[in-house]
Amino acid sequence: MKQIKNTISKNKKIAIPLAIIFILLIAVGIYFIVQPNDSTNKKAENPLWTAHINITADMNWTKDSTPAIVHIEGNGVDLYHAVAPATDNIGTYDVDLAVGSYEVQVISPVNNDGSAYELFETGKPQTLTVDNDDNEIDNTIEMKMTFIPADKVTDEMLTTIVNDTKNAITKGDESLKGEKGKAVLEVLNTNVKENPNAEAAIDASEKAKTESTVDKAPAKTPADKETESTQPTEKPATQPSKKPAEKPAEKPAETPTPTQPTEKPANKPASHTHNWKEHHATKQVWVSKIVPQYETKKVQTGTHKVSDGWFWHCNCGAVIPVNQYEDHAVAHIEADEPDNGYEKEHFHDEPTYEEQQVQVGTKDEGYYETQSYVDYYYCDCGARK
Repeated sequence: MKQIKNTISKNKKIAIPLAIIFILLIAVGIYFIVQPNDSTNKKAENPLWTAHINITADMNWTKDSTPAIVHIEGNGVDLYHAVAPATDNIGTYDVDLAVGSYEVQVISPVNNDGSAYELFETGKPQTLTVDNDDNEIDNTIEMKMTFIPADKVTDEMLTTIVNDTKNAITKGDESLKGEKGKAVLEVLNTNVKENPNAEAAIDASEKAKTESTVDKAPAKTPADKETESTQPTEKPATQPSKKPAEKPAEKPAETPTPTQPTEKPANKPASHTHNWKEHHATKQVWVSKIVPQYETKKVQTGTHKVSDGWFWHCNCGAVIPVNQYEDHAVAHIEADEPDNGYEKEHFHDEPTYEEQQVQVGTKDEGYYETQSYVDYYYCDCGARK
């Protein structure tokens, strides 16, 4: 019995450190397994939701125009994105954002004839509210652009667009960097030169081509940042110790949290009949007003008699100015011929003129009128056509 007690007493010094090491290994294994779940829970607390920015021009925005550049700012986001029209006059941008409010602005495109757009309501920042909702209508903002003819676009307006575009490239995402950014500046420069009023804008555009920071790293969207922040959490999952990792194997029951959003579609009916509604937009339409143009001109209104003087009508048939009558009469007397006849005043007609307002042509002094039209149809489920 005494020998057994001695043996236990000797081994006790070795058993206690081994027990401590074993407990530490279990704790480390649990830490590395639980850690990804904590990251997932944080992500679930602050998910990203897709926001839809729709840009519509009333006319002439095509693939030959520069893109409309969207500026999104708020909640740590400050980036620019180039939006080209997918079809004539309509462009869209879908971006993943966290729940909250954002200010959205648009930099006007310049068309290939030098025309541009007035932004009316979008001239000032509009608020985009992102909710934790899959409904497309809730997380959508409409930006309207109204056409301005090239001859109405001033040099100052074009210069502002050029400088705003140059600044946008500084904070732009991948759509405004590298070859894409260079292409935007090249088209902008070409289209600005087509405007009849462009002077300082041309110089600004030439400088923008050489001074813009198209080769710097693009700004990251929230989705890009989230991807970067979640990548390192995948590595520790392969590092748990050999045996302690078996105990946390019971925890998968807690991990369905990230997959819960997939349950939402189950609430929707198996079949759905779209209830299409009209979405109205406005456009500027030219209303002609033909006005006659007049000038003051001399117009013939008739004739009047003008005297040619007095003439002697001799009985011989000769018609002679009165001041030459005596010589003619003497000739008749010397020839022993009668020299009788009569005097008569002669007249001729000349036109009479008056100054009058005369129509010389017409001029279209029309105006642009805002008209409403249906640009697309939508259903409350988020579908469009």
